[in-house]
Amino acid sequence: ANDKAEKGRERKLKRKEYEQLMKVQKLHNKYEKVMLEHSSALRIQALYRGHLGWKAGRRWMLQMERVMAWHALSHASAICISRRWRGHKARRYVAERQKEIAKYILALRRAENEEDEKEYWSTLKFGERRRRLYYHQQKYEQRLK
Repeated sequence: ANDKAEKGRERKLKRKEYEQLMKVQKLHNKYEKVMLEHSSALRIQALYRGHLGWKAGRRWMLQMERVMAWHALSHASAICISRRWRGHKARRYVAERQKEIAKYILALRRAENEEDEKEYWSTLKFGERRRRLYYHQQKYEQRLK
């Protein structure tokens, strides 16, 4: 009878060990499941935050492209305006210089003409009188015009 009792105790002890082992295994499985869910949740959150960051970065990039395009347009416009202004100033400067040069050339020609005319009238008889007469005649004709 002792043998039977001993065997019963051993079976009971084995069953308790088995039940405890099953409880530990169940608890371990539950812990692994919780940890897997936690790591999965973290991964999903990271992916979602990455997606939001990408969207925000894309929006920022598009806005920066617009800003850069606006700056490029402004810069090109400023260059165009200053180019036109410098051209206008240069044309005015050249026109003024051309007028000055024309006046200078006209003065030189008048001086040459006066010298030539003096020389011409000095070679003629009564040259000075004729020159004065010619001069007054020219003035009179200019008044009539």
